[in-house]
Amino acid sequence: MRDHLLDELSRDQIADHVEPATLKRHRTEQVIPPYLPFSTLIGFIDSMAASGLPHRIQAGMLKGMSWANQSWTLASLRFLRLTTEDNRPTEKFKRLVSADGDDRMDLFGSMIVDAYPFIFQAEGFDIATATPEQLDEQFERAGAVGDTKKKSVRFFLHAAKHSGLELSPHLDQIRLRTKAIMRRRKFNAAAEGITVTFDRDKALLEKIPEFNPEWSEETLNKWLDLINKLMDRK
Repeated sequence: MRDHLLDELSRDQIADHVEPATLKRHRTEQVIPPYLPFSTLIGFIDSMAASGLPHRIQAGMLKGMSWANQSWTLASLRFLRLTTEDNRPTEKFKRLVSADGDDRMDLFGSMIVDAYPFIFQAEGFDIATATPEQLDEQFERAGAVGDTKKKSVRFFLHAAKHSGLELSPHLDQIRLRTKAIMRRRKFNAAAEGITVTFDRDKALLEKIPEFNPEWSEETLNKWLDLINKLMDRK
């Protein structure tokens, strides 16, 4: 029902104007770090390794994903420099899907380091000793705020651990805190019998203004947070 609702009410209003994860660089040339589930991206990369890379990655190849995850996957590939701006695989992507085992892990780690200069090249910041608050600050400087920032941080941590990169032991708090929040949400939903109806979702969507290319960076980030929160209500 959620995907059907978004297709019916949001596709024409949103897709023609903005690609959520990239913000279309929005004049500042600042691209928000990936914030889709890491398992979605790594699953797609594995599927490309098995089937072979096409000359161009298109949304139609992402069957089975929601419209949002299709957009975010394409944007994440560009952020990680696995595809060009017109979604064509780069040499880095070709090497990644051709490798396996430790070689692929090494390439993936190098890709993450290159894609996150505000983490690995930031003056006065060390990911090997950073606290959750310090990591949040780095992502805020990269343009991620609110729920988008939380998801971007989780994506980064999963990607770094997948690559075997050294992370601060203080960052384990983020994983524990996230699991506790999810358990509490599930308990509350079960206890209160919360359900989200079609009519309620439709009413919420209708209250969200259409994208305006003249918005400031702050206004655009707030708009995207509203979209993210609505998509999370499944």
